[in-house]
Amino acid sequence: MTTGRARFNVKVWQSVLRERLRYLRNRKVDDAWGLLCGKVARKYFSDGKFAAGANALQEIELAGDLERSQRAALLFFSAEAEKFLEDLVRVLGPGAAGIELRTRSGLLHSQVIGSQESGLMVEDAGAARSLDWKEIDPRSLLDLHRALLDEATEKSIRSRLLVNAIGFGWLNGLTDECREMAEELVKIRPDFSVQWEQILEDFGK
Repeated sequence: MTTGRARFNVKVWQSVLRERLRYLRNRKVDDAWGLLCGKVARKYFSDGKFAAGANALQEIELAGDLERSQRAALLFFSAEAEKFLEDLVRVLGPGAAGIELRTRSGLLHSQVIGSQESGLMVEDAGAARSLDWKEIDPRSLLDLHRALLDEATEKSIRSRLLVNAIGFGWLNGLTDECREMAEELVKIRPDFSVQWEQILEDFGK
């Protein structure tokens, strides 16, 4: 009797799981929301204008729970990504030599000579060149930010920096990198796993 009941319970659980997966695969966001997300990503997030992007995401009323959950996640990531760039601007303000900074077009720079709200200043053939955030490969910025992480010895600081980096990475479409950083963060903050799994589910990742 016990064995039979156990098998029955497993079958019920498998059935429920299949229905849940079918629901997650088939649910779609409202067209207007999907279009707005794409517009905001191209116009604001790729250019490091996360606060402006967050404001734009609130331009329309959302009726569905999925859309509202996605917006909440994007607003959360926007605030964290803003802090990510603020840290880079502060640390790289005095300049930095012997680094690797790659542009989206593939050019490599080894010396940052300053920073500004809109991007970084680099040395280019003996002259100063300004690079906007949209010109810089976001993976390269994550690599620069990793130096801050490696220097952080306190768990609270390391945790904050990881959340900042995840926000920046997610809004730049670097899902795989975000997964790796989230795994790293969960080792410090196990409670983040619940929030992270919900975000992955909401975005079908």
